[in-house]
Amino acid sequence: MNILYHHRTQGHGVEGVHIREMLKAWIAQGHDVNIVGPPGISAEGGGDDQGPSLLKKIYRQISRFVPELVFEFLEMAYNLPAGRQLARSLGEKQYDLLYERYAIFNWAGIRKAKSRGVPFILEVNYTAQTPLYRHRSPLLKPLACRVDRYLFQQADGIVVVSTYLRDHLKNIYGVSEEKIIILPNAADPDIFSPRGEEKPVEYKTVIGFVGGFYPWHGLDLLCKAMASMDVKKLNVSVVLIGDGPQRAFINALVEALGLNDSVVFMGSVDHKVLPKYIATFDVAVMPNSNEYGSPMKVFEYMAMGIPVVAPALGPLMDGIDHGVEGLLFKPNDSQSLAYTLEQLIQDEPRRKVMGQAGRKRVLSRHNWMANATAVIQLLKEKIL
Repeated sequence: MNILYHHRTQGHGVEGVHIREMLKAWIAQGHDVNIVGPPGISAEGGGDDQGPSLLKKIYRQISRFVPELVFEFLEMAYNLPAGRQLARSLGEKQYDLLYERYAIFNWAGIRKAKSRGVPFILEVNYTAQTPLYRHRSPLLKPLACRVDRYLFQQADGIVVVSTYLRDHLKNIYGVSEEKIIILPNAADPDIFSPRGEEKPVEYKTVIGFVGGFYPWHGLDLLCKAMASMDVKKLNVSVVLIGDGPQRAFINALVEALGLNDSVVFMGSVDHKVLPKYIATFDVAVMPNSNEYGSPMKVFEYMAMGIPVVAPALGPLMDGIDHGVEGLLFKPNDSQSLAYTLEQLIQDEPRRKVMGQAGRKRVLSRHNWMANATAVIQLLKEKIL
C-alpha cells in the first residue's frame, strides 16, 4: 500500500517520535511511505540533527517570538507551499492513503486528497477548542473552528489519541462516531524493554520522571508531595530527566522545600538512549497532564516494566487500569499523590507485579505496530 504522510511540525520532541515510529511501523509492514512536511524539517531522521540548521532556527524563532496574530496568518500561508508539495507527490505516484497529523489552519491536505480522490485519514491530538499552552488569537478563533469543522466533517477517517477527543469531536463538531478510532500513544517494546541498570543515586527506591519542564506536567505538585513525605525514612529519591522553561522555578522550589538531597536533575537525554535511564526507576510518575492528550512517556515506562503513578484523567485511564499497571491519584492534589507514591515505595512485590502487567499491556495493545495496523484496518473496513 502506498501512503503519503503530511505534517506541519518542527519534527522534534514527542511529535517527532510519533511521526517516526508510525513511519517505521508501516515500512516494517511492507507499505511504501513518503512524507511531506515543512522545508528543512526531517522528522524521519530525528528532527533535531537533520536538515538545514538555519531553517530550523528560523522556525523556532518564529514560533516563540512572533505575535500570535501574525503567527496564525503564517500558519494559513503555509497551505500554499504545502499544497504545491502535496500536488507534486500525488502526481508522481498513485497513493492509497493520505495520512495527516492535524494542525490548526491546515487545510492543504484535505483539499488535495479530495481533488485527487485519495482517502484521507486525520490524526487528531488537539483542536482549536481544546485548552492549549500557546495562547491563540481570539480574533481568528471563529475561523479556526470553521476550518476544524470542515476538516473533521470531510475526513474519511479520524484517529484520536483519547476518549475525551472522540467525545469532543462528536459533541462539539458533530462528527460521526463511526469514522473515529481511539489510538492512545504507544511505545516500541523492543527498544523500551526491561533491563538492569545501576542506580544513579544512593537510595533504595527511585521515583522517576521524564518530560519537559512545563506547567502542565505538574513538577511543582511532585515537589510538594515529596515535601510532605519523610523521604529520608522512606529512603527515596526523585530523578528528573528533561528541561524546559520551568527548570529554574522547579530548581528554586526544590531548594525552598529542603529537597536538595532528594531530587536529582539529570537534564535532557536523547530519546535513543532514554531506556537505560528509565531502567533505573522503581516507580515512574506523571504528576499532571491535560484532559485530552495521551502522554507517550507513560507507555514507555510501562514497556520497561515500571509501574506508573498518574492522575485520574481520561487519557491516562485509557491506558492504565488503577491497581493493575499502576495507581491513579486525585488530579492536582499533592497529598493524594504523596499517599499513592508511598503505597508503591513501600511495596516492592506489588511494584513488580504492576510492572509486568504494564509490559504485557504494551505488548498486546499500546505499541506502534498495533497502531499502524489499526489505521490500515480503518482504511479497509470503513473507507475503501
